[in-house]
Amino acid sequence: MEQKTRPRNGRTGRIRRKALACPPIGALMRYGERIVRVVAEASGQRVIIQSVNEDGCAFRSTVKWASLTPLDTALIASAQRVEHYEIAAYGSLIALGKQLGETTAVQLLGETLKEEKSTDEKLSLLAEEKVAAEALGK
Repeated sequence: MEQKTRPRNGRTGRIRRKALACPPIGALMRYGERIVRVVAEASGQRVIIQSVNEDGCAFRSTVKWASLTPLDTALIASAQRVEHYEIAAYGSLIALGKQLGETTAVQLLGETLKEEKSTDEKLSLLAEEKVAAEALGK
């Protein structure tokens, strides 16, 4: 993706990246050391991302598209392990909430569980696409 440019005076110029398209809403990407989800397009060449900090609290940030990189297979597998852990945890909490008669909590946890399962499915598709692309040398 990077392309070296050569100025007219013959010296090697700076490395310039080709223009990237906006990642699709819902895409899981890497931003520095974090795995983030693109939640909305912002003005300019920016998107709003959602992430989780060390304390487990979700937060949103606005970043440039160029700052995001696609996940590689190892990161996808790692993200999927986290999703499976969360799915198990929410499933257990739902079972406990039903035993305690906490219908509101069970409903909210059920919605979150659906989101986690959806993310897991997206990660599976992403991993399959990535493996297929690597096998074809892309």
